Amino acid sequence: SGLKVAVLDQHRDFAGAGTVWDAACSGFAELLRLEHSLQAQGEAIAVRGDRVSMDELNRYDRDLERFRREGGYEMEARVSAVLHGLGFDPDIAKHQSLSTLSGGERGRLGLACQLVTEADLLLLDEPTNHLDLETTAWLVDHLKSLDSAALIISHDRAFLDEVAEHILHIENGTTQSYDGGYSDFVRQREERRLTQGRAFSTKAKTIAKEEDYIARHIASQITKQAMGRAR
Repeated sequence: SGLKVAVLDQHRDFAGAGTVWDAACSGFAELLRLEHSLQAQGEAIAVRGDRVSMDELNRYDRDLERFRREGGYEMEARVSAVLHGLGFDPDIAKHQSLSTLSGGERGRLGLACQLVTEADLLLLDEPTNHLDLETTAWLVDHLKSLDSAALIISHDRAFLDEVAEHILHIENGTTQSYDGGYSDFVRQREERRLTQGRAFSTKAKTIAKEEDYIARHIASQITKQAMGRAR
């Protein structure tokens, strides 16, 4: 209950945003509205001076405390750090129009929108697409530093080796969980298949032995025992 999930919008149209910075801050829409409200309240209090009411002051204090509690003072630094890590200049981003971005840049911006939010669970679909070695290395370090969980789909095996603590393998309509990164998964999967192969071979030999017994005794005086084995 109350779990916050961040998922990448595959359309990446960044509705309502005009600049790269606006899009990156989209996850803080409520906090930004509170910030604008505080600015307006502060200006009104300054204009009213001695005529300001206690209700106005109390509201301003409550909203200011909420802004602090929800990370308002860290918001700009957080967005700047993620944009910089993914190859954007935060200062330029504040004025750069979204219309100037390439497809790869829009992909990196979409990832930035996920990473700046205070989510409990990140759903990352091929997050290293459009990243070079430097930005991929930054993403690895960033994900390792998070307290939140991340569910990642990726074909980048080196990336999975760096960040994954568990691999969920989906095959033939079933799933199997493995501990560790991709290399650990490959080794454990091979060991599991060998174990399954030996178990199957042993079972096949047992079945063949039972079938031979049944075939030899089904019509004999110990028919009941043969029928029991057949069952």
